[in-house]
Amino acid sequence: MIWPWVAGVVAGLVLAGALLDRAALWMESKGWIYWRRSERRGSASLWLVEEIYQPSMTHVREEEVRERTEADQDESGER
Repeated sequence: MIWPWVAGVVAGLVLAGALLDRAALWMESKGWIYWRRSERRGSASLWLVEEIYQPSMTHVREEEVRERTEADQDESGER
């Protein structure tokens, strides 16, 4: 019968997906990638479109990045 084989493949895919998710969360905790737990403010392609129609948003984004950087430095005591 083919059903036990299909069930095994599906179970293997679910397990592989769960392991990949855990690995991605670990990499995110190291700061290597953005996965599920990071604050994301839209994709880069949307920012490009926004810059075309609202050029003043570039300054807002730069200010947000500066504030986050300062907050990170304050937490780590780098200043």
